[in-house]
Amino acid sequence: MSKLIASALALALLVGCATYHPSEEEWQTMVNDFVKSQQLESIKRITTFKLDSWYPLGEQNLILRTSPSRSYLLTLRGRCPDLDFAQALATDQSISSQLDAKFDAVFVPGKFHVRCPIDSIYPISKEQYKALTSWKSGKQEEAKPAAN
Repeated sequence: MSKLIASALALALLVGCATYHPSEEEWQTMVNDFVKSQQLESIKRITTFKLDSWYPLGEQNLILRTSPSRSYLLTLRGRCPDLDFAQALATDQSISSQLDAKFDAVFVPGKFHVRCPIDSIYPISKEQYKALTSWKSGKQEEAKPAAN
């Protein structure tokens, strides 16, 4: 019986470590620090925009990929309900071929259509993408600043 309890505790500890999930405040701090440390510069829009894939970083930040070699860190004006757990993402664009900061938005499709306005767009490198996406696993990697 004691072996069973010890095994269950060990399994619970492993599952807890494998599913590290930062709080919304931790996400905000990590993303803000990342933008500063990487000296990311925001852009007004993504031209020739076509959503390839996306990766949530809490409820107020996400990464959009437009191709395997092009990724963008987006910060939203406020929290976007269910973003961190959504199975799909949609965009609300003023012009179909581009995505504009300050004008366009993302939303999680479903019964509630809450428009989440885009505040900032930052182009990121493959290394920066890898560093940002490693945060959910708890295995933070250090990204090198993009060459200017």
